[in-house]
Amino acid sequence: MLASFEKEDTSLIKPVYDKLKAMILSGELAPKEKIRQEKTARKLGISRTPLVKALKLLEQELLVENLPRRGIYVRDISLDEILEAFECRLAVESTAARMAAERISEKQVKELKRIFPSFRKSRNINNIKYQAADELFHKKVLEASRNRYLSKMFIVGNILSKTYQRGLIREPRETLPEHEQIIEAISSRNPELAEELMKSHIQKTIEVIKGEIKKR
Repeated sequence: MLASFEKEDTSLIKPVYDKLKAMILSGELAPKEKIRQEKTARKLGISRTPLVKALKLLEQELLVENLPRRGIYVRDISLDEILEAFECRLAVESTAARMAAERISEKQVKELKRIFPSFRKSRNINNIKYQAADELFHKKVLEASRNRYLSKMFIVGNILSKTYQRGLIREPRETLPEHEQIIEAISSRNPELAEELMKSHIQKTIEVIKGEIKKR
């Protein structure tokens, strides 16, 4: 993420980058909204220098765009683009789930199992909190695959972030048991089942997106 500035002090850039990215993905900075740099810098309590550098990183990841003579805006990621990102996720994450089932540590198993129990007990699931848990789950599976190239593919393409910009595609009540089944398969060291369940989980979302595209 911060490779463009790896020779510089990133102690200020990374927190700003993380905060702006979170604001975009949560909708606090909405699609097509102009990012007013002076106002944003004041809000974050920083100078414009780290802000400008963080925005350049977000531009590289296609989350913002710099329009000539108009300024920097949050990109409105289309359904077609989100579909393409999920198609990448289908290939990468099903492989990651299989590898995770083969390589996961006991510590990582415990981390995965801690993500969703609170939602199982909740009558009304908070979508924002669930989305954060959803993203954490998929990142943890990637980490558990212990394959640096898979993780780098995700980071460079910013694939995961793009798919969350429009919020949850399917309801938590539908995806929660799917997540738990994948975790159980990985924890049980069943690579074939983990791969199959992850593929099915993402394919179902792809079908929903295709349906939305057809309605247009």
